Amino acid sequence: MLPLVQPFMNELVPYIPGKPIEETEREYGVTNLAKLASNENCLGPSPKAMAALQKALPDSHLYPDAGCFYLKEALLSRHAEHAIGNEHLVLGNGTNEIISLLVRAFIGPDEALLNAWPSFVCYRLAARSCNIEEKAIPLTSSYAYDLDAMAAYANSPTGKKVKMVFVGNPNNPTGRYIPKPELDAFIESMPAEVIVIIDEAYAEYANEPDYPDAMSWVMKRPRTVVTRTFSKAFGLAASRVGYAVCDPAVADILNRFRDPFNVNAWGQVAALAALKDEEHVEKSRVHNTEQLPFIARELASLGLKITPSIANFVLAEIPEGQLSLDDFFKNMIREGIIVRPVANYGFERGVRISVGTNEENLRLLDAAKKVLAGN
Repeated sequence: MLPLVQPFMNELVPYIPGKPIEETEREYGVTNLAKLASNENCLGPSPKAMAALQKALPDSHLYPDAGCFYLKEALLSRHAEHAIGNEHLVLGNGTNEIISLLVRAFIGPDEALLNAWPSFVCYRLAARSCNIEEKAIPLTSSYAYDLDAMAAYANSPTGKKVKMVFVGNPNNPTGRYIPKPELDAFIESMPAEVIVIIDEAYAEYANEPDYPDAMSWVMKRPRTVVTRTFSKAFGLAASRVGYAVCDPAVADILNRFRDPFNVNAWGQVAALAALKDEEHVEKSRVHNTEQLPFIARELASLGLKITPSIANFVLAEIPEGQLSLDDFFKNMIREGIIVRPVANYGFERGVRISVGTNEENLRLLDAAKKVLAGN
């Protein structure tokens, strides 16, 4: 009898998302939890997106627009300074789908994926699900990308040929970003055949003057792909909409590979309305700009090690000699706050904490103070 699956499939470890609030409340017997674990927009979706969804409900019996025409038109307008066309866009069921499509479509059995670690785990999962070799370059001691080491490996004649490299900017779960001069030099150092993926899931939160314009590389270097999402600053995580800006030859292959109707109708409606509500995006950005340094500073004052972040979350590490990561996580829930342990990323005493509303952030700090004090 033929085996059920190829042997490597038995070694796969699935992505484990944060639990829903309701499940956590049932498990721990608590109520009124604040979920600061999944980097969602604490201000919620755009009011215009919610109104558009309500208006579109009577069309639930119809299939969505498989080509996402109106959403693509709005994206072209948003990124007009880059002179991209419809042929440069690929829409996906979140950027997770696009990451998977890229790996499946372009990396052959004798080629490898280059990645940094820790970084967004879905890059790794996409490679492993296709039995693709992943070369992971460790972050530096300050949790920055070791771009020199990555470039050296990509240009090395030994081992499997690197076909694709993923760079999260800013990185998840650290929140650190790569400034423009460093990213530009890194992309320039890549062999021409390497597809460079710049994952900008949190780009809308970036205020730094040296944050790079990665999309400009799509026109200058055809094997460059930039991904964005509506799950973060646009507040539409439930809608599952992401997109890639890339060379038409890359987009053509991805659009052949993707499933039909891969972006649901409600996602298209909500994303289109959200793009037209710049006021809500700006409100979200301003809130994050004010609250991110506040919670980072206050958590550091409690003795936690905080990594500088430009995203909508911070990486906080519990000092040795204090309570365990598991105890911190569970006790925070009992105090009404859900955070995200990131031991699976290699931070054995680390938690990722999302920026919440003003009230949630005060609750977070009060809970952390009690838990760390052993009260």
